[in-house]
Amino acid sequence: MRALVTRRKIELALLAFVILYLLFVGAHKVKFARHLLIVYPVMMVLAAAIVSRINAHNVSSPELKHGEIGRLISALLTRVESAPTWGIFARFVVGTVALYSLVYTAAFASVLWAQPTREEVSVWITANIPNEEDISCAPEVLFDWLLPELARELAHDEEAAWALVLVPNAEVFQRYGDARAESAPMDWYPLEEVAVEETLAFYERIREGYELQKIFRRVPQFLGIRISDARAPFPMRALVHPEMRLYRRRE
Repeated sequence: MRALVTRRKIELALLAFVILYLLFVGAHKVKFARHLLIVYPVMMVLAAAIVSRINAHNVSSPELKHGEIGRLISALLTRVESAPTWGIFARFVVGTVALYSLVYTAAFASVLWAQPTREEVSVWITANIPNEEDISCAPEVLFDWLLPELARELAHDEEAAWALVLVPNAEVFQRYGDARAESAPMDWYPLEEVAVEETLAFYERIREGYELQKIFRRVPQFLGIRISDARAPFPMRALVHPEMRLYRRRE
């Protein structure tokens, strides 16, 4: 029984180390790290197997037993087995990460349970904007399946009374406009088929001649507490619950 408890403490300690290590890697935007994420668990399992094998044989190799590495590993494992607080720390790390993941998962799941923003936009426009008033949108919408379904056609008139902005689409074009020098066209991307200049001009007209009337947004919540997703991955923010803004032309 004692051997089983000791082994469980070691496994929890190794699991805590793996979690902390992956959190450290995930907190930094290292380009090559994402390609090695599948390899990390295998590396950790192999490292754990080596350490456990050394401990099981009680460092039986004379060369290793009397060497610095052998004494260091043996002393480390002895401390892990004898320290009662190490098991508590390992359980705390594992429990904290599990609770943290549960909270964020539940918060983002609440967005999926709510009414989609495209449906809310459709209902609001139908109830508040007469059919004779035109609503314009960007000449180029990369995510056109996110636009609301309306009984009217969205226009591309520069003098339209209203303008509907799909924020993810605006974000993509504005980032390209801010870093145009670094965003050289590539052979595999048909940039000449995208109305870049016209779309950027549309968003410039919105800033100069329109005023914001309403924002349609879904914010992740857990037990009524809002959790910011400003740093969430773009597909999660843009495709799961896209933000839309409705502007009205200034008189």
